[in-house]
Amino acid sequence: MSAGAISTAGFLLGAGPMLWNIPIFLGRGFSGLNQSALGEFHEKFFAMLALYDGSYFYRMMSAGSVFDGMFSQRLNFQPILGAAVVAAGIALLAKSVRNRSDPTNTRVGLFLLLAAVLVTLGVILLPGAVRIHHAVLVYPLPQLIIAMAAHVSLETFSRTRWCRTIRATIWIALLGLSMNQLWAIQRTRDLVRETGGRGHWSESFDAFCRENRNRTDLTISSLDWGFNEQLIFLTNGPRLEEPFWEFGENVPSLSTDPHNLYLVHAPEYNFFVYGLHYLEAAQKIGTAVEVRPYSDRQNRIVFYTIQFPRR
Repeated sequence: MSAGAISTAGFLLGAGPMLWNIPIFLGRGFSGLNQSALGEFHEKFFAMLALYDGSYFYRMMSAGSVFDGMFSQRLNFQPILGAAVVAAGIALLAKSVRNRSDPTNTRVGLFLLLAAVLVTLGVILLPGAVRIHHAVLVYPLPQLIIAMAAHVSLETFSRTRWCRTIRATIWIALLGLSMNQLWAIQRTRDLVRETGGRGHWSESFDAFCRENRNRTDLTISSLDWGFNEQLIFLTNGPRLEEPFWEFGENVPSLSTDPHNLYLVHAPEYNFFVYGLHYLEAAQKIGTAVEVRPYSDRQNRIVFYTIQFPRR
């Protein structure tokens, strides 16, 4: 049995359940029932663009994980990874068309390009695939495409008259790309150092968890998405709840038990509307309820705790 047949059988065996459901997923996406399809495409497009140019993590940290706002964030560096991927892809295609004397490198280069295209299309076509755990599947294909194009180019130009000049130019381009990526990493570290993290990733929440890590007398209720997983990881004592998943049109009142502590994001970082409803209601009550803000290093409020005092 050929290697191709074995590889195909292995792929069908491993991906069988997903392949079986692809018509259902695509049917939902193109049936018109998915009302958010246009908005999803907009977000997916910019998410893939940010991943290809290497700016996704900086944008997300700068926006405090507010997905709708991350693509409007101003960058403190010029990303060139995306342009390098495009140039490398063109070089690999040109190599496959003009020079067929090296079938191994040609097939590897085309495989990497095809894989990147299919992953990108898969994310765009799959309804609901709007977050980084979908889009990041394209990694490390952009980097491998660049590396493969450099390898093929260095081999090709080793036999030409101007080989030294061209090879030196390629190495200088790779060095420049590496320096640009190191600069992007440094700017991201600077952002985290200056802010302590923003929004859902602020160190102020780490401080809150340290304060209440061993409070076995406390029940912490997350009234918005983004708290509970961190609480599970960073605390041992408190009882944890995430009740908003069960909320319907009628939002229940908060318990006045002083052993209950409620978490709500600041409006700019809020995901579900329930948190803002409770925050506004608590602020109107006044001294009968304690509303405590937690801020980042730049004094921007990240989240609030709501707790009814002991009588």
